[in-house]
Amino acid sequence: MVKQTEKKERILVAARGLFARFGLRKCSVAEIARAARVGKGTVYLHFSSKEEMFAAVVDREGEILLSSIRKQIAASEDPAEKLRCFVLERFKHLREMANLVEVSQEIAHELEPLVDQARKRFMDLEIGLVREILEQGKRTGLFEFGDSELVASVIVLGIKGLEFPMILNQFPGFLQQGGIEAMVDTMINGLKVR
Repeated sequence: MVKQTEKKERILVAARGLFARFGLRKCSVAEIARAARVGKGTVYLHFSSKEEMFAAVVDREGEILLSSIRKQIAASEDPAEKLRCFVLERFKHLREMANLVEVSQEIAHELEPLVDQARKRFMDLEIGLVREILEQGKRTGLFEFGDSELVASVIVLGIKGLEFPMILNQFPGFLQQGGIEAMVDTMINGLKVR
């Protein structure tokens, strides 16, 4: 007998694939159940709705993102490079998330409350990661700034502020014309000791 956690994992994998392929609105719980090779009732045993399933997929994507960011950060000793890795990996993953669903502005506002809890949790974790990088940079004499919690919050909130506009593809030129790299360079240069 397949364990319930394995079934739930299959459902999430199937849901992610279908959301990415058809968008949230265009796929049904029955299609997700079929793709996961479980009954529709099994899906409802784990998730009360398709929207709750979407929120779980987003939460899972956040875990994958944090794991990837930590791996990238660990590969460098230089705080400036770590900060660069954090921001670039964050935006790379955001582009992948944007491909997860076809989202109109109306749907994005509907989904925001569903993913808000996960976003807040990951935001706190991201602020902690950035704060550690900043403090390392300060200890080594590379960075100079005031309150590390405040500066880390500003960096993470700045990135988060671009999430929905990027998902809605409101800034295509920003991505294509090196906007992210320019933003990271400006950020790092602003932190460096003069």
